[in-house]
Amino acid sequence: MSANQLSALYVQPAVAFGGAERQAATNLPLLARQGIDVTAVVGPGTDLLGLLAERGIDDYVHAPAFDPEIYAEGLSRLTVPGRYVWSWARSAALIADVARQRAANVMFAALPFGWIAATPAARKLGIPIVWRAGGTEMTTTQRVLLHAALRVWRPDFLVCCSQAVRCVYEPIINTPAEVVLNGVDSDWFTPEAGNPAMLRPPGARVVVGFAARMAAQKRPNDFVHLAARLSRRFPDVACIAAGDGPLRSEAEARARALGASNLRFVGYVEDMASLYRACDIFVLPSRSEGAPNTVLEAMATRRPVVVTDVPGTREIVRDERDGLVFPIGDVDALEAQVARLIESAELRDAIAGAALGRVRREFSARACAARTAELLQAVTGGTASAEARGRTPRRSRPSPPTGSREKARAAARGARSRRRGTRGRGR
Repeated sequence: MSANQLSALYVQPAVAFGGAERQAATNLPLLARQGIDVTAVVGPGTDLLGLLAERGIDDYVHAPAFDPEIYAEGLSRLTVPGRYVWSWARSAALIADVARQRAANVMFAALPFGWIAATPAARKLGIPIVWRAGGTEMTTTQRVLLHAALRVWRPDFLVCCSQAVRCVYEPIINTPAEVVLNGVDSDWFTPEAGNPAMLRPPGARVVVGFAARMAAQKRPNDFVHLAARLSRRFPDVACIAAGDGPLRSEAEARARALGASNLRFVGYVEDMASLYRACDIFVLPSRSEGAPNTVLEAMATRRPVVVTDVPGTREIVRDERDGLVFPIGDVDALEAQVARLIESAELRDAIAGAALGRVRREFSARACAARTAELLQAVTGGTASAEARGRTPRRSRPSPPTGSREKARAAARGARSRRRGTRGRGR
């Protein structure tokens, strides 16, 4: 690393693989191309490590204590705050150690746990920190810990992936903020990317797809009810549900109870471009979103989308132009919108074409990374020179504790193999 080159620590809690993790996997290589020397600190999950390795990021640290996703019942709920505090203390110490080793001069932290773990380390080392907010929901524990942390520390800047996210967090955090839209990597998601035969049910005239983390926020059971209705109304239509999470077993049981024999649960899908290509219509029935990556990716692969009328998604999808919209939880309206697309290939083609054009014009991953790099430069007072910003960084530091790309891929494969069922993606 040259004397004028910016060294950034990118802190990404990652239990599974969701929207924030997708943006990290997209942005980290592009930030490196902007001349920023980036170290990723990722955990407790390992799915992201494998993807980073595939994209050429070999400077990473696995943080197994990061943000444990705690599902507790009964009296065991009383232990949750203590377990979060234990996790926070260990994670903050690790982040400080890595920042010293890498001589970091700025931190970029995603998600509430990443904020409260990285900020004390940044303040202790006297370097600025930027928070990235990517959703509009927080757990009670996260909210309590965030308010407690804000009494002591605040970030130097807040980056939000949509105006909806900014409206939620800027009043709470009370620091300078800017919207930097999520971007789609045009090298990975195009109308020609992927292999539709990998996941497309044979013989289906139309395939309706869903990809999300199987959690309450994503409302997977709405998609199950949709599939059951479509099975009776359109016998030649198939449905695919991708993703893992706490509600997967419930969703599968409900599908059996409703007789949704046309619905296939595929679990974690590593090759998302092939999933989108296998579908003719993509559905996301979430109750809240920041700037949903699956919707952007489906649009980039020229697929018409049907989405809920929630603030973050409304900034991406314009009803009747780039996609179709329905009210949260209204399965009747969801069925009606999907039926319109099933019955009209012309409508599918028109909306998909408009969606592709919008993503290419307004949701570029390169533009997102370039603006993020500018903000990191700004909060450090322009530590890196203009020359350094145009140069790919050298890898002259010691190897990260996690080791090689092969180890990252092996760790990711091992974590997925321990999950139940076939592979699926939590988004």
